[in-house]
Order: sequence, then C-alpha cells, then structure tokens
Amino acid sequence: FGGLLLPLSAYPSYLQKMVSYTPFAAILGERSALALQSNADGALWLLGKLFLWIFLAGCAATFLYRRGLKILSIGGG
Repeated sequence: FGGLLLPLSAYPSYLQKMVSYTPFAAILGERSALALQSNADGALWLLGKLFLWIFLAGCAATFLYRRGLKILSIGGG
C-alpha cells in the first residue's frame, strides 16, 4: 500500500486516506511521485513528513530500549 507498485491515486479514496497515515506512503509513494513531478513545496513537505517519521521511530525505539533495559535489570540479568 505504499505506492511503489501502484500510485496512491489508483487506490479507492478510503484506502488513500488510510495509507496517508503510514510511513510507507512518504517513504515510497510520495518520493516516487516527486521524481515524476517535482516542485519545491512538495519536496519540503515530503522532507518534513520524513523527519516526523524518523523522530517518531526514534522515540519508539528509545522507549522500547528503556523498557527492555528496566525489565532486564529487574530480572537480574
């Protein structure tokens, strides 16, 4: 559903809306669309979305690491 095989515009509207909330649309679909139809505003918007997903992934990784470390320390390992 990222837009790599089929463009996001080929999907029904409810799937387009659902996919737009995932990182795959920004990583695959919008980047491919930007290569075909490039403009500065679209590039900045995509860059912002990619940085947002990188930040969220980093926060999730940090949270999971700290949680795992706490469980490991409590267990005595």
